[in-house]
Amino acid sequence: MSDQTIYNWRTQGRIDRGLQPGVTTQESVELGRARRRIRELETELTVVRQANELLRIAPTQRRWEVASQVVSEGLPVEIGCRELGISVSGFYARRNRRPPARAVRHAMIPEVIRAVHDRSRQNLR
Repeated sequence: MSDQTIYNWRTQGRIDRGLQPGVTTQESVELGRARRRIRELETELTVVRQANELLRIAPTQRRWEVASQVVSEGLPVEIGCRELGISVSGFYARRNRRPPARAVRHAMIPEVIRAVHDRSRQNLR
């Protein structure tokens, strides 16, 4: 043990007994807990702000896409899902499954319209 460690230990003991001014061990532990909780709350606030911004643009049915975007920005999945009102297991299940046939068909519609339009020499009739 170094002299500095012993000095700090003795000094902290005097502070804890009230013989010397300073931050007690208990206060230090409470400050650490408070700082962790503040970080958690700041993260939740960031998720809520981003989710509200995205939900204002997107309809309510698009919560899954919003959750994907929030998670892709590096925010915790659990907090994002909780704030959006979806389950974590549902988020992962939806993220890992193939898109439904209807979504695939709808994605193809613009291509089909362009092809028909090109074949008709771009006539509108």
